[in-house]
Amino acid sequence: MDWGPQGIKPEMTSFFDEKPESSDDIKITDEHGYLINPVTGGNVWHHSSQGHDTIFSDDYLEKSSRFAGTYHTAKTNETLTNGYYHINHIRMSNPLVLATHHDVGTHGARSETENLERGQFHTLPGMVRHYIFKYGGKVLPEYGDPNEEGAEKRFYEEQNNRNQARLDEWKETCDRIDRAHEEDPWHVSETKTQAYKPPRPVLENREFSSDYISNFTPKQRLHVLREGALLDGYDGFMFHYNSSEPTIFVIKPSLQIVSNRILRENSQEFKDYQKDTKQTLGTGLDRYIRKNDLFEAERFRGKGRAG
Repeated sequence: MDWGPQGIKPEMTSFFDEKPESSDDIKITDEHGYLINPVTGGNVWHHSSQGHDTIFSDDYLEKSSRFAGTYHTAKTNETLTNGYYHINHIRMSNPLVLATHHDVGTHGARSETENLERGQFHTLPGMVRHYIFKYGGKVLPEYGDPNEEGAEKRFYEEQNNRNQARLDEWKETCDRIDRAHEEDPWHVSETKTQAYKPPRPVLENREFSSDYISNFTPKQRLHVLREGALLDGYDGFMFHYNSSEPTIFVIKPSLQIVSNRILRENSQEFKDYQKDTKQTLGTGLDRYIRKNDLFEAERFRGKGRAG
């Protein structure tokens, strides 16, 4: 063996012997399973609501919320201002990083059947479209799989029923106005009451086959996003809001949010909390994006939690 010109044995590399990095190597939770806040170093995140008795429920998220999930900020001063400041623990171990939290812009992707490449920085509309074509009826069973027998007939029957309900409500309102006018002892018989009646409602006129995705309501689209992410093995979303620091969206509030403290905004206790909480800024989303990339690579090789 050639020991080199000075008789020194070359140092052997362990490159091929070392265990490759995995998504589980990037630790983002503490020993209790709570998501670590990279800005404060603690395990609490921040949310603002209109009531101290706010219930973080799955039902509200599904039926009323306009967001991808229940938001929480890493920074103490990036919450919306609604009256009550919630300091919560979050059970989240694998959030998906998105480029934006708004379901705006084009709803299309480059191709209806195109698979998303790992490493991409995804938009919300793009993920909705991706999950619809990837999982179909699994992510929105109440809407129905377009390939399911009777789906088209059910689609038009439901649309007709909604239109009829709107017309019935409008007619009932107009009749009530007419009756009230006729019963008014001071009414002038020649006066037309049409101007005081609500306009005829705008009826749905969607076509089942023209664009399946465009028929989804905003809430249905967000349902697709959450259910698709869960099927893919993610348990939340992350992006940056007013800064480069993380803001997260919880998709199963009843299971993931654990209340820690509630403060009245603008109270002295609230001001002291924001003043005294140490914050290390400039953490960014790089480590979470890296975790996503590794996780997607593992799923691609059949080793991930979903796929």
